[in-house]
Amino acid sequence: MTTAYCSQYRDIEDKIWKDRACSLCALWMALKSLKSDFNLSPNELLKKGLYINAFVDPGYWRHDRLTVLSHNYGLPSYAEEFKSAPFGKETKYAEEILNHGINKIFNFLKNGEGVIIVSVPKDFIHFDKPHSILLHSVKEENNEKYLIYNDSAKENEEEGKNLKVSLQDFAKSWRRLAIFINKI
Repeated sequence: MTTAYCSQYRDIEDKIWKDRACSLCALWMALKSLKSDFNLSPNELLKKGLYINAFVDPGYWRHDRLTVLSHNYGLPSYAEEFKSAPFGKETKYAEEILNHGINKIFNFLKNGEGVIIVSVPKDFIHFDKPHSILLHSVKEENNEKYLIYNDSAKENEEEGKNLKVSLQDFAKSWRRLAIFINKI
């Protein structure tokens, strides 16, 4: 599957939203990649998201509202969490739930069922800065599994499209939130 790319810093016009539009840009990339008739610009989709109160201050996108936007443009989707307590405060089931989520994500992408918006630390290292990326495929090489993703926090396609993270590194930093977007 060929994926579209959107940079929140290049493609979002309103300066107030450039730092806050990662989830919305990930959704735009999903819609543009999976729906041949999707023709809204990232700025138009941002307006639609704000209209349905998908953004909540102090600064996060509601996953349930992003699924509504996905549905409004013809793609079934659902939000799922893979945690049993707030992130960082684990229960005895936390590891099992995490592993289930990692396996579900990998198999969903490997089977070509669609794409997934996930919440991770920005650049996988800034744990104080939650960020959303679009996972769109997998790669297996040298007995290692990788997730392939687009990151809207980069200025251009060369820097932000078709990046890869090992499943092992992803598991260490993933915030255990995901939006599965099915292709139809």
